[in-house]
Amino acid sequence: MLVNDAGISNEMTSTFGVTIPPNELPEQKLREICEVNLSAPVAMIQECLPLIRKSPAGRIVNVSSNLGSFGLSTNETSPIRSISTLGYKSSKAALNMATLMFSKELQGTTIKINAANPGLVATDLTGVGNGEKFAGRPGFGTPDERARIIVKLATLPEDGPSGGFFTYDMVVLPW
Repeated sequence: MLVNDAGISNEMTSTFGVTIPPNELPEQKLREICEVNLSAPVAMIQECLPLIRKSPAGRIVNVSSNLGSFGLSTNETSPIRSISTLGYKSSKAALNMATLMFSKELQGTTIKINAANPGLVATDLTGVGNGEKFAGRPGFGTPDERARIIVKLATLPEDGPSGGFFTYDMVVLPW
């Protein structure tokens, strides 16, 4: 099994919760985000796929985000719509597409690949020191709680889904 659990978002200003507007995001920051959130996971899949193909039940889980959902980002009632992180949202949407492309390539094999949205996790991805600050707050899960979806997708039975995008409680998300 392969779990691609990389993610960075360096688009915050010095004020918590305020992001750099898309037209002001430095190209270098965008490249860094895309390298970690998209290019590295794809490279890992390409590198590990020969070994995964030898497994009787290979599994690949790409840790994504509901911020990478076009469906939620275009839904006027979704709080996701108002979050304006060009690099993070674009890179996670691209990771979702990569998940779909690999699932198409792997169709007819015993390998399953899915994208997981663990939801809000009290970690430093929300800002250095914020893991402890947000622990226990409504909507924020612990790393252990939110890792359950990753473990579930990494240990799917033979008849489990492939090419899906799931929340931490196995609800299918719109692409």
